[in-house]
Amino acid sequence: MSRIDYDAVSERYDCSRRFDSDFTRELLAVLPEDFAPRRMLDVGCGTGNATACLREAYPAAAVAGLDLSAGMLGRARAKSPGLPLVRGNAAELPFSAAAFDLVLSAYMLHHLERREEFCVEAARCLAPGGRLVILTAGHDQIRAHFLIRFFPRFGEIDCERFPSLAEVEAGLTSAGLTVGGRREIPVADYAIDERYLARVRNRHVSTLELMGEEEFAEGLARISEWVRSYAGPEEKRPRHTARGTLLTAEKRGGF
Repeated sequence: MSRIDYDAVSERYDCSRRFDSDFTRELLAVLPEDFAPRRMLDVGCGTGNATACLREAYPAAAVAGLDLSAGMLGRARAKSPGLPLVRGNAAELPFSAAAFDLVLSAYMLHHLERREEFCVEAARCLAPGGRLVILTAGHDQIRAHFLIRFFPRFGEIDCERFPSLAEVEAGLTSAGLTVGGRREIPVADYAIDERYLARVRNRHVSTLELMGEEEFAEGLARISEWVRSYAGPEEKRPRHTARGTLLTAEKRGGF
């Protein structure tokens, strides 16, 4: 599996990637209304964007973040001084058993070589009645992405590195968790315009980081020409809504 240097990416990451209150609402929608976690963990927290959504969703709870990249953690610390952040591997979580009531993994699973071990570790770190929430992309969602028409290998790259939703659920079940369900959510909605082109230039999705310079330049040229050929009114520009899937699992027992 090719690795992305997130220490280098961290310098430009927040220019084009973020979560907002829409994600907070989606997160709350997949959890029981009476769910009241006391301790939460964001695994693969990056610069802390999804971590902030956890804090927004459950302001009375304590939250911590874990990431393997020192650069990403540095950015997270700058944005949220005092937030407990730990550098570590998702397959070897450096926390005690039953330490958290809620564990979140947002677009992290596809970066792991040892996905099953993460599920086992997340289950170990959950208290009875705790929930694991995973945000990922199903293969159908990947194949529907707008960028495939300009970067032909986009879908191939992501379908190879993203596990299928069935594989994710099998891993959760194997770890002893009870799978709750799936919820498709919009994760980004863009007008395809010059601002979107700036995001693409910034390689706003990790898939683009895995392309060689020539391949990336050719795709960028194609989408640039497409954007600039649009002759209609700005308010009617084509839009792309990227979609992901939230999966939930519970560690059975009294909360």
